[in-house]
Amino acid sequence: MKIGNILRHRRKMLGKTLEDVAYAAETDAGNLSRIERDEQRPSLDLLEAIAHALDTQVSALYQSAEEHSRTEVMEQSNHYSPSATAVDAQLALLLKHYHSLTDEGRSLAVNLISTLKKTHSAGK
Repeated sequence: MKIGNILRHRRKMLGKTLEDVAYAAETDAGNLSRIERDEQRPSLDLLEAIAHALDTQVSALYQSAEEHSRTEVMEQSNHYSPSATAVDAQLALLLKHYHSLTDEGRSLAVNLISTLKKTHSAGK
């Protein structure tokens, strides 16, 4: 699973430079850049240090990477498969937007969807 894009996205979302994160993670900017481009895999210790520098946890980074992977698969499926449904396209779009949120935003999105479901169920 490629996690470099997730790291770059999180870093930019926080407005941090490569140098800021590299310094906090006790590595150099060139090393972090290679990791973000998925040219190099970080050790678990370094990944934990990078996650800490990005105010998150390794598990949250992998969750984001997994969601990103699923979204890409769905988008490819919708692009190449004539039998892809409109629901699949909507789900892919929802996952793409969900993936771009912060951890707090994701929690709010889940709560919003739960509330919508309850409201919709009550209206039937």
